[in-house]
Amino acid sequence: MLKNSFILAVSSFGLFACGVSENSDPQMVWGDLVQTVSSGPQYGLAAPGSCMDARGQVVEMIALPTESLAREGGFLAVSFLSDGHDDPVILYDEDLMSYMHPLTQRFILDHECAHHEQGHLYANPSQQSYWSVEGEADCIAIDKMRRNSSDPDGGIEVVVADLNTFFSLNSYLEAGFVTERVESVLGCFENSAPSL
Repeated sequence: MLKNSFILAVSSFGLFACGVSENSDPQMVWGDLVQTVSSGPQYGLAAPGSCMDARGQVVEMIALPTESLAREGGFLAVSFLSDGHDDPVILYDEDLMSYMHPLTQRFILDHECAHHEQGHLYANPSQQSYWSVEGEADCIAIDKMRRNSSDPDGGIEVVVADLNTFFSLNSYLEAGFVTERVESVLGCFENSAPSL
């Protein structure tokens, strides 16, 4: 089902080389995460907004339950082109996302939208560095977050706290990967201009 997929690194299990043990069972890991996260505050699912890809096509955003996504390898959100159709799609986990602050949900979906906007899914994956592609998507999402906020900090504290919580619950992520991922998001924030 997933072709040329670029997965949000905080949540990929076995589909991409992003710090996750290849021997982990995504359904078991994801079930444990949902059980742990569901003890915290529930915000509900934020409206996904709109997204256009580099070709000017509308990107379909689909919320699915954790159980469905765990069968595909386990992820919080993923951008891909549908098999045989090249239709741009973002799938996201409605269960886990509902326990993240609406600003974090927006950041995650904007990050995935950035992969479509920048044409990352149409380029040759072997010619792209994982960190450069993910970093670019992070920075675009952070810039959108800051431009749409009246708060000069743009909600970065909330996003980083949610990402750190998610990371800390996921024992399959390597510590070095977690540090690099959060530093990437913070670096984007430090290099972006606050809204006026």
